[in-house]
Amino acid sequence: MPGTRQKAAGVSKLKDRRVRRTRAHLTFAFAELLLLRSYESIRVTDITRRADVGRATFYSHYSGKKDLLRAELRRLFGSLLVARLDLPGLLDSTALFSHLKQGHRVYRSLMRGTSRPLVSAIMRSAAEERVVEILAHSQCGKPNAGGMPASLVARFVADTLLGLIDWWEERDMRQTPEEMQAAFGAFVGCGAGAAVVDG
Repeated sequence: MPGTRQKAAGVSKLKDRRVRRTRAHLTFAFAELLLLRSYESIRVTDITRRADVGRATFYSHYSGKKDLLRAELRRLFGSLLVARLDLPGLLDSTALFSHLKQGHRVYRSLMRGTSRPLVSAIMRSAAEERVVEILAHSQCGKPNAGGMPASLVARFVADTLLGLIDWWEERDMRQTPEEMQAAFGAFVGCGAGAAVVDG
């Protein structure tokens, strides 16, 4: 029944658009609140009021504000860390540095107070996932004698990136995103793309 399939596909696309729109509203409301106060002082009720959605709607998308933060950071790292196997460090993080510079007030809000360890852990996990994904789709992911586990390479790259972001933020982000990318490439060097084995 072609007509029934087409109708089902249309309903599915409409539902997907609604999901994306609702998630965008929640993310935007969350970011607006982070401009006003710290992560730990924001409640789910604050987010839903600002997004003009019900709590049930929020919980149909996320299990809590930590889940919302994790999803947004994964999305950002996934889209802003670009695989560039021709560069030292395997990726171009210029877009991420640019995004952080433009939204530095939100980043500072996330990283202040008692929420800093939680936010740092979520950021590191998101960065590691992206690096593992890049390694899996590259020649670097092929086993080689003396190679290191992909998880170790990902941890090294992610920790280097996040250390640079912290250093940059402490100095009021005076360097350009391009300068920060150059520093990242210099620190990580060609070693990150060296032989990697599963792990």
